[in-house]
Amino acid sequence: MAGAAAGCRVRRDGTCAGRGFTCPACRAAAKGAAYDAVEDARPAASGGRRRARDPARAGLAVRRVSAVLAQRQLSLAAAAVLGIVVALALAARDNPVPKAAPRLPSPAVSDLSGWYRAIAGVRSRPLSGHASGCGTLLSPKALGVDHPVLPCGTKLFIEYRGKTVLTTVVDRGPFAPGREFEVTPALADLLGFSGVQTIRWSFARAG
Repeated sequence: MAGAAAGCRVRRDGTCAGRGFTCPACRAAAKGAAYDAVEDARPAASGGRRRARDPARAGLAVRRVSAVLAQRQLSLAAAAVLGIVVALALAARDNPVPKAAPRLPSPAVSDLSGWYRAIAGVRSRPLSGHASGCGTLLSPKALGVDHPVLPCGTKLFIEYRGKTVLTTVVDRGPFAPGREFEVTPALADLLGFSGVQTIRWSFARAG
């Protein structure tokens, strides 16, 4: 030890009278000098640079941040899609699409003579109790016509004195001579004729 610390017992030559750093002041001074020496040695040992950060820890931190941001973006996107669906549902409820009214088929008018004329009479045969020639069961309120050759289910327009009715071939007939059609009693009441009358008829077509 070159000299004594302040507060030590000093010899005549200026050194501390204590041995083995028994003097508290000398011990404190020695500890401070050792700490300063260690701090001065650290920059030299590392080349004057700071210790680099661990790349693995840095990458883990970046991935955690990215995962949090991705989850937040997905939540925002889901909320936006839900908002669009709700808006479309409310718009559809407030503005329903109007349904097109069903259109009746129009008469298939002949290019040569227009509607066809025919002799028709009211059917007198019973309607219920057995299947018709078209394989269907007819009720007393059935609206239809009988014809010997037109396909069953054919839709026709029947016109009598300015009143036109859309009807269907429902049975075979007539069996009375001089008649081309027989109409059911309900259809005759709707047209307003009885007995045997001259009617006009035409095929019905879609459009």
